[in-house]
Amino acid sequence: MPEIEGKPITEIKPEGINRIWAKHYDDGVPKTAHIPEIPLYELLDRTGRRLPDKVAIDFLGKRLKYGELKELSDRVAGFLNGIGKGERVVIDLPNTPNYVIAYYGILKTGATVVQANPLYTERELRHIAENSKAKIIFAIENTFPRVYQLKKEGLVDKIIVCRIEDYLPFPLNFLFKIKKEKIEIPEKDGILFWNDVIKSEPIASTENIDPKEDVAVFQYTGGTTGLPKAAMLTHYNLVANVFQIIPWLPGFSEKDVVSGVLPYFHVYGMTTSMNMPIAAGAKIILLPDPRDIKRILKAIEKHNITLFFGVPTLFNAINTHPDTPKRDLTSIRACISGSAPLPLEVKREFERITGGKLVEGYGLSETSPVTHVNPISGENRESSIGLPIPNTCAVVIDDEGRILPPGEIGE
Repeated sequence: MPEIEGKPITEIKPEGINRIWAKHYDDGVPKTAHIPEIPLYELLDRTGRRLPDKVAIDFLGKRLKYGELKELSDRVAGFLNGIGKGERVVIDLPNTPNYVIAYYGILKTGATVVQANPLYTERELRHIAENSKAKIIFAIENTFPRVYQLKKEGLVDKIIVCRIEDYLPFPLNFLFKIKKEKIEIPEKDGILFWNDVIKSEPIASTENIDPKEDVAVFQYTGGTTGLPKAAMLTHYNLVANVFQIIPWLPGFSEKDVVSGVLPYFHVYGMTTSMNMPIAAGAKIILLPDPRDIKRILKAIEKHNITLFFGVPTLFNAINTHPDTPKRDLTSIRACISGSAPLPLEVKREFERITGGKLVEGYGLSETSPVTHVNPISGENRESSIGLPIPNTCAVVIDDEGRILPPGEIGE
């Protein structure tokens, strides 16, 4: 790239960069992907219209079809009708159908989804509520005491309590209700339950969305200093990343079965394990606890999972679990590992066990998140984050912000 070497990065426009890495793409991966300029919720609505009777989610045996998922998200939009474009709504849930339905329903109102980890302390939740100015929160039942404190302080007006058993099949729902810890939830204004919400009249959407300008998600990220800050991701940011990654995975289609193990409150899980399979019409095997390796192994074998997105610790846990030799994991075709460097021995052992390809990728919250991935079937550079994905430019710069030539060390 001699035309840009030595120049400050601020002077370079994307079209001026020679994307020399594209020659290393797998066959069929475009240098430039087509990105539809649509609201993010259209990913679900389009699939709901195209494949209404196709199973979208299998949650511990409870199945929801794409048509049902769309209608339920319309009911959440109906419940929230009138909150106004640009308002913020917190989702404080693990991977359950409630999360998926609430996420798309919130977006249909023109509001912004505020991501929260259900393991957050009361102090961490308070920061997110204060910073986002959100007045409504969807929370899993066991976090209620923490969330209720925010309501008592006047930081939030409404709490929608969601329960794991809302979408468990019988008799699992009954048994779970008996075994779980009892939490007192007062009958007061502003405290509702999930089943109250989905009785609302459905509304398809209530606002005109400008995909490139309107913010869909506040994704809180710790960075290196201070309190977490919200990366403000537009509808177009998140739609773009979906259509950049889908062609990277050979043959990705509605026939695939995708792991829903990565937490959706994390941007990596949200994009790769929820938005992407929903756009393709694939089936998601939704699991609420990424630490439950025994259940994950059983799900891979039972449902013939073909695409698996994870982190190095998860792949290593699968490699070393005592149940792994008892399970047939050979349905797995391709996996992407992110969030941390992938040790070479973990990659090779996982590929030996499954027969599938495990490649390393890279991203960050501010980029929705994936920017780099190794090719699935072609030139796979081990111990490397891979190549910039379609529609992505990458350069290496020095401490003064000048672009360096190939082979030089910088950032």
